[in-house]
Amino acid sequence: MLVLDRRTGEDIVIGTGTDRITVTLIDSSHHHARLGIDAPAHIAVHRKEVADRIESGEPRRRPMERRPHRREVSLMPGTGGL
Repeated sequence: MLVLDRRTGEDIVIGTGTDRITVTLIDSSHHHARLGIDAPAHIAVHRKEVADRIESGEPRRRPMERRPHRREVSLMPGTGGL
């Protein structure tokens, strides 16, 4: 596992070209990180617990609307996010 320190507004880039994902630290405080994730539309981005549910074939808990290409995800401690 690669562990990086980032300050608010700084980015981490994953991949290259059309598969490039940019993760930006939007805010952090009291063991809470708020991340902005910019990923191509063909790459699914989920919290770990949601991805695990999808992979296990468990049905969705509630309907979801199609989200825009750029979205923000808030990760709480213990959710196993990125």
